[in-house]
Formats: sequence, C-alpha cells, structure tokens
Amino acid sequence: MIEGDSRIDLLVIASMARELGPVASRLGWSRPPEGARIVRASAMGDSRSACHRLSGRWKESRIALVVTGIGRGSVDGLLPRLLRGLSPRGVLLVGLSGGLNPRLDGGEARRIDRAMAGGRPMLLLGEDGSVRESPNERSESWSAEAVSVLTVDRPSMTLADKSAHHHATGADLIDMETYHVAWHALRQGVAFWCFRGVSDPADAGLPAGLLHHVGPDGRVNVTGFLGWLVCNPREWGTLWRLGRDSRRAVASVAGMVEAWAGNQPWLSVGSGRTSALD
Repeated sequence: MIEGDSRIDLLVIASMARELGPVASRLGWSRPPEGARIVRASAMGDSRSACHRLSGRWKESRIALVVTGIGRGSVDGLLPRLLRGLSPRGVLLVGLSGGLNPRLDGGEARRIDRAMAGGRPMLLLGEDGSVRESPNERSESWSAEAVSVLTVDRPSMTLADKSAHHHATGADLIDMETYHVAWHALRQGVAFWCFRGVSDPADAGLPAGLLHHVGPDGRVNVTGFLGWLVCNPREWGTLWRLGRDSRRAVASVAGMVEAWAGNQPWLSVGSGRTSALD
C-alpha cells in the first residue's frame, strides 16, 4: 500500500490533544518542535498553506500531527482537506474508545481490523494499511491481537446502551470517528491504520451529563465541569476510574504505535534532530 513519493509520509490524527501527545513523545518528540507542533482543527486555515507549520521530520520521515475534534462532523470537515493538501502516504488514527466486549479491560489498547457504522458496509483494515469493504454486517470473530469497532454519532453512556450495541453488532469497541476516517482513506486510496485504547470498559458506564461539558474540539469547559462535579459528588469515584483507565489507555496506544512504527520499513522514526520541512 505504500508506494511512490509524497509530501508527507504519515498523517497522525486524534480527536483530542491528550490522545496525541504521548504518541508524539514515543516517536521521538519530547515536545513538538516549531514547525511540527500539534495543531487543532480550529487553528487551521487552508491545509495547503498549513503544510509547513504542521509538519516535522524524524530522520528521513515527514510526519504531521493534527487534532481533528470529536465525531463525524469534525472528520468530514477536516480530513478531505488534509488528504488533498498534505498528500500523506498513510494515515494513523489514535485515541480512546469505550469497551463493548467484556474481554477487554480498561487501559488496554488494540489495533483495529474492522470498522462498522449503522447501515453501511463493514470496512476491513489490513495490517498493510489496506482498506476494503466487506458484505458482513456483524463482527463474529475474536482476536487478542486486533479487534472491531462500532462508530456511532452519539456516545454510549449507559451499560444498557453498550450491551445493546455489542449484541446487535458483535463489535468489541465503540467510538465516534474510526469508520469515517477509514472511509475517507478508502475513497482517496490512502493506507490507514488505527490503534484504540479502552477508557471505559464494558462494565463501566459514563456519568450522565459529563459530556455536556466537553466541546466538539475535545476541550473541557472547566467551570461548567467543576460546577457539575460539585453537584454530583457520587460520581467522583467513577471519574477517578475513568481518568486512571484513560491515562493507561493512552500510554498503551503510544507503546503500540512505537512498536508498529519500528516495523514499518518505509517509515524511519527515532531520536535525532527534528526540523521543519522545507
């Protein structure tokens, strides 16, 4: 799937900055250098003119890191421009997800090999970055190495919602972006990989009202969140576990990406001086 020359070797994206920072560190950036900083979608103009300031270099590889924001609207609004403007050889999506399969614990991470969305063909994601459609509507198999994800428009907050999604689709994880990113990669003929960590396992629901204080760009309204927390002290334990598992999951994803990148012969990563692209 990786052929020819291009402006950017790898486009790494996540819906929130906190999902992307640890990955950048594992790939060699103790902090994103000037010209290779993590950029939020809201800070971007035209992706062609933004190419220089988005991009950095690890040895001979050119890698861009972008925070897209949460959900399909953010992906559809930004990713086509990025693919046209940066012409990446491959796209890597990283981040957190909810658990649907009880076999997955909070804090774990997996490579995604199947992506589903209601009423649309399942997408099969190969280890080589290939993306292809499948006639199957359910994910029937289980693997300890790679799992399936169901992409939805709204987050599943309750245990009942999670159980219903799992039984209806057989999916192992649930998120709001993977299918849409994979679909754009398929449409543009770009290689695609995805690694997801479990922030809330199948037996853990999310507190009602929590996401009301998280914007579409992933930023938290701190004042509103603290006010909600004061009014809901019983949720403190749930939030502590969510924070713990989220931190572990992000670290697990970063470790998987580091191992994955080291096995890609077309991608040279590691320590050494990082500079902005010409």
